[in-house]
Formats: sequence, structure tokens, C-alpha cells
Amino acid sequence: MKKYFIIAIFAMFSVNTFAQGPVGEKPKPFFKLFEYTVSIGVGTTASDSPYDNAVVNINAGVDIKKVFKSFSNDKAKLYGLTGLHFTQHGGKTSNLLDDMMTSGNSFRQIHLNIPIHVGLKYKINDNFQLFADLGPYIGYNGKCSFSEGYGHHDFVMESKAFDFGIGGNIGICFKKFGISIGLDKGFLDIAKFSSEEDNISKNLKSKGVAYIRLQWTFNKQ
Repeated sequence: MKKYFIIAIFAMFSVNTFAQGPVGEKPKPFFKLFEYTVSIGVGTTASDSPYDNAVVNINAGVDIKKVFKSFSNDKAKLYGLTGLHFTQHGGKTSNLLDDMMTSGNSFRQIHLNIPIHVGLKYKINDNFQLFADLGPYIGYNGKCSFSEGYGHHDFVMESKAFDFGIGGNIGICFKKFGISIGLDKGFLDIAKFSSEEDNISKNLKSKGVAYIRLQWTFNKQ
């Protein structure tokens, strides 16, 4: 028993020493250990047939990043990322490119995604950084919203509750401002489409969401 007590005390001391950092250095408040990024963007998304043509989507999110490894005299840093992203999935039956922004036979579905990414950022100079991250996400799917419907025929669209996929983005930062391009690709069905009149019943997967984002970073590390 005495041996285990000594081991426990040593472990507590080690954890406390790690948290305090170097002797004499005041520990950082917990929230300052992380980097925070808010973003907003626009892109395109499509689904399986009959909604296999692109519609414009909007997206927004908040990310929390933590650097856990530095290289090349702190020029390159490896980080972990998680957060909460609002995105839209869906598609359109029309194949007219100039019709993507107008009402038509389309549907959209709101997704709330939690990314779990690993990334790398590289410092070009004091003002510019390149960054890229990649990893899985898990998501919750909201109800589908429609524009007009599927032709003039009766149909049913049932939302699937959950999504799982992979995503990534690459971009550049100027001080606290950044811009990136990225792609999210889901692996699960997001909805079930059926039309008795056309004798159709099929599950729909998202072909992916391609986007461009503007972002602003707080507590930059």
C-alpha cells in the first residue's frame, strides 16, 4: 500500500510540474492554450440522381486548434483541430449552370459537423503562414428543405439522422486573416427519395461539399 501511495504522489507531482511549465514561469490560463478560428464560406454541393447537379451552399464554423509539435525552429507546427461546422448538402435536378442560383427542383439539408483533423502550418515570414489539415468528421443531419419539388410528381424525402465522412482544407493566413479551399465527402446516406408514380425508391448520398472560406483567428499561436 505504501508503495502505491508513493507512486500516486509522484504522479501528481509530475502532472503539476508539467502544467506549471519551467520554474518561475507563470502558467497560462487554460483558454489561452488554444487557438480559435471563426469562418464563413460559400461553395457547391450535389447528391445522387435525380439530384445530381450542383447547388450553391453556405457554411460557417468555429474551430479550436492546439499545437503539439514544432519543427525547423518553430517554422513548421503540427496541430490538432476540432470544432463545430454548419454546412448544407443537397442537389438539383436541373443541369443548367445558369440556373444554380434560382429556384427549381432542388433540395438542401443542414448538417452540423464535428471535424477531428490533424494539420500542419508553415511560417513563411512574420505575416504569412501556409496551412493544411485533414481528417474525419461526424455529423447530424437536419430535415430537408425543398424548392418546388420533383417535377410535377408526388414524392417523399426522408432525412437520415447522422453522417460520417472525411474532409480537409488548405489555405494561407495573413496575420489573423485567412482564406482556404476545401472539400467534405460523406460516406453515409443523407436521405431516402421515393416516388410511387415513377416507381422510384433510393437512398441518396452527398457527392461532397466543395467550398472557399474566409476566416479570422483569435489567440494566434
